[in-house]
Amino acid sequence: MVKLHKTVAYIFIVITLLFPAIIQAQTNVREYTLSNGMKVWLDPDTTASKIFGAVVVNAGAIHAPDTGIAHYLEHMAFKGTTHIGTLDYAKEKPLLDSIKALYNLLPAATAVQRDSIQKAINRLSVKSAEYVIPNEFSHLISRYGGSKLNAFTSEENTVYHSFFTPQYLEQWCMLNAERLVNPVFRLFQSELETVYEEKNMSEDDFASVAMDHLMKRAGAPSPYMYTVLGSSESLKNPSLSQMEAFYRKYYTAGNMSLLLSGNFDPYKALPVIEKTFSAIPAGTSYTDSIILPAALKGKEHFKIKVPIPFINGALLGWHTVSRVHPDYLKMDIIAHLLCNQQQTGLIDKLVADGKIMVGIAENIAGRNLGVFGAIAIAKPIIQSKKGAEKKLLKTIEALKSGDFPDDLLESVKQNMLLNHLHDLETIDARCWRLVDQLSNKQSYQLLFNRAEAIRNITKADIVAAANRYFTSDYLVVNKTTGRYKKEYLPKPALTPVKPGNKGATSEYAKHLEQIPVSDISPKFLSFEAPIRLAPLVELYTTANPTNELFEVKLTFSRGLLQEKALQPLAEYLGKTGSRSHSFESLSDTLSKLGITYFFTTDNTFFNIKFRGPDQNMPAAFSLISDLIYHPTPAPKEIRKLVKMYSLDEKAGARTLSNISGALFQKIAYRDSSRYVRSIKAKELAKYKDTDLLKLLEPLLKSQLTVHYFGNLPADTLAQIVRKNLRLNEITEPAEKLYYARLYRYPRPQIYMVDMPKSKQAYIYSYQVGKPVRSMENVRQLEAAGKYIGGGMTSLLFQQVREMRSLAYGTSGVLVVPSPVNFGEPSALVCVLSTQTDKTAEAVQLLDSLLKDIPLDSTVAASALQNQINALYNDYPSPRNITYNTDVLKRAGYKEDPGRLYYRARNGITASSFLQAYREAFRDTPVIYMIAGDLKKMDMQALSKYGEITILKQSSLFMKNP
Repeated sequence: MVKLHKTVAYIFIVITLLFPAIIQAQTNVREYTLSNGMKVWLDPDTTASKIFGAVVVNAGAIHAPDTGIAHYLEHMAFKGTTHIGTLDYAKEKPLLDSIKALYNLLPAATAVQRDSIQKAINRLSVKSAEYVIPNEFSHLISRYGGSKLNAFTSEENTVYHSFFTPQYLEQWCMLNAERLVNPVFRLFQSELETVYEEKNMSEDDFASVAMDHLMKRAGAPSPYMYTVLGSSESLKNPSLSQMEAFYRKYYTAGNMSLLLSGNFDPYKALPVIEKTFSAIPAGTSYTDSIILPAALKGKEHFKIKVPIPFINGALLGWHTVSRVHPDYLKMDIIAHLLCNQQQTGLIDKLVADGKIMVGIAENIAGRNLGVFGAIAIAKPIIQSKKGAEKKLLKTIEALKSGDFPDDLLESVKQNMLLNHLHDLETIDARCWRLVDQLSNKQSYQLLFNRAEAIRNITKADIVAAANRYFTSDYLVVNKTTGRYKKEYLPKPALTPVKPGNKGATSEYAKHLEQIPVSDISPKFLSFEAPIRLAPLVELYTTANPTNELFEVKLTFSRGLLQEKALQPLAEYLGKTGSRSHSFESLSDTLSKLGITYFFTTDNTFFNIKFRGPDQNMPAAFSLISDLIYHPTPAPKEIRKLVKMYSLDEKAGARTLSNISGALFQKIAYRDSSRYVRSIKAKELAKYKDTDLLKLLEPLLKSQLTVHYFGNLPADTLAQIVRKNLRLNEITEPAEKLYYARLYRYPRPQIYMVDMPKSKQAYIYSYQVGKPVRSMENVRQLEAAGKYIGGGMTSLLFQQVREMRSLAYGTSGVLVVPSPVNFGEPSALVCVLSTQTDKTAEAVQLLDSLLKDIPLDSTVAASALQNQINALYNDYPSPRNITYNTDVLKRAGYKEDPGRLYYRARNGITASSFLQAYREAFRDTPVIYMIAGDLKKMDMQALSKYGEITILKQSSLFMKNP
């Protein structure tokens, strides 16, 4: 062991000397200021196949506390403008002005007056909808290369974002500037129902509700004590006038920023940006002049309710610093010193040593304040929450006294640096880091200088920060078993607002059509042949063009379908050591090498992934090899896994989303449901640690693909693989790629699970179609799936949410087999999340749509365009190219299916994909699955759509009798 420590120390010294060459994060970001004062960051990256665009508004929930106005305005920003989404704004405007005036009367009205006012608003809303072109903004974004269109509101900011293809930069700028310059808050009443849905969903999430109550104390008396969605009382009294005032005050160029990141020429882009976004009124950048939370005084106790009786522990919270404070990075490092990916932190060691069951440390900070939380879940039965609290406090005191190894700090810093570099590699992660900088009004240079800032922090800095903020003034959160009373916002008894201009086009849309567009072809996977290292072992390599980091993924062709205990094995291997290293020694050694490692499994594969600096890849491979071929038993870890599985089963069974997902799996796949097939705590309790480790023998004999991303030569890499893996023992060929066998029902059925007191209901529809036998059939059905349920431009979104406000969440997917499974059927699965009292009405609408899918030319055009957009915007990052290629090959594809679709795109039309859908699903029964509070549902109305069977929650996790 002495020799080992000397070796590691030598490696660490060498890394420290070489590391500066690795960590210099390069940036191409350029900052500009438009003529109206709007800040613009341009981040060109010619290796990308797409562009990410975001507008950051420095205004959020704290700027209109407890009203929900900032969030509601975010919703309204999708409703169009004076030019988009309307046939005749001049005629529409007087009606909208009258609606606004009536909303101003609501707060002071009596109950009788409110009813009369609401009905008057409803009549005017129905009338104004005669001029509305529904969802035109979203359709135009899709038409011009956009995908993943969305927005979010936080306490401090509102961010509007999407990806789009490079040839449509001008159209993206025009559309997004127009929505900010000339917004029209139309369809206000119907969108309010959608906001109600979102509020009711949050009320069903017990963890979210508990956190809201905690923030009422931790954030008091500042605006941070209120939720982003606003109070139920505020939502019952919405004000269009207040929303317009909020928009005029905060939606100004000086208070907004624009980010473009991806494949574009900044010198060509800037004039387009100036031409479009300079139309936004100038304004100023607002300083958040708000009251901050009151200081904690001494050890203060606070109770929160959680409906899980068997979980106990301690949550300690301190007020610390904001994201813009010089000490923020130190507090972030402290969080990693306590808990980190490598499981080497001080709280991690409490878990490893069996002193607590679960430990978490989080440094949560925004633009104005920060909170540091440390959590210890007590060991069931044998440990009290007081005991867990003492363990946490003792660990915090050790940190404050500097009683932690110097090399722990250095390895934490090194791994933070590596993760930082990893995030900057591609726009998929880098764009969000840049959005974060803009949201916190920080320069992009700070992001790219973060590596140097991390390196310069010393142990003395950490100890000083710990003593400065981990004072005797802190909050002790005590959990009690129970639920908070839910504030229910019922469905209003109003006439649905249904815009009737489907397929209509605004003059603005016609103008966009006249803009020339360059022809840029999408990228496709090359399907290059891998290096064959053995009969059943292939090696793929991809160069890292950005930095000196590597990633290796070993993909063994054995998954949960062959052995369900592979899931606990993956978790177990992440907690055990090898013949040469204990778990603690292995974690420390890999951490010092800058290596993170993971074990994951799914139905088909077992993956071992590790990454870090390229020069340490050989040493890392040797350590991982020793672990998988010579793991050491760790009996305590089995017992911990059993307890964790038991807690997951009990806690998960109490969430609506988990139960609804299990219900769908049970009905669609019967005993092949992943919830049925997954190993249970009682089963795992029968395993000894040696039983789990025995599963490695057949696993390591299964067909293997090695994926390498980095800069080592292929022949060098092949030698390393041959040296560390027993390739001659890999003798079991892969089974064909898994396709779940779908259960076919002879007649319509409704399966329900009761979730008492839930405010939301999840509705699944399920149809099994005819067998799929050709790629032509696949392409047509995939387009039909996009048409029915693919995002904001889909039929379900428009018909169910936008036009009738019958659900917050709408989605649909057509599941089709890949070539190796041709002959298996397709399936259409739709999902709605709605208020319980809307369930029967939502099912009625969904059933009518499924039984006679209408043709909407606008929705169809978006569906076809979305298929093309995905070829650009969903192209994998370099780290994932070979893995995606390998999976597609195993699925039976001879070339990238995107290329196949691109060649055949002109042969796919609305009529062709609807015909394919109708042929596949003609005369097939619709099966409904509903989870929610059955007492609030119209069971008689639901019975029209099939025989009702009510299942117990427990039956969803067991085999059929």
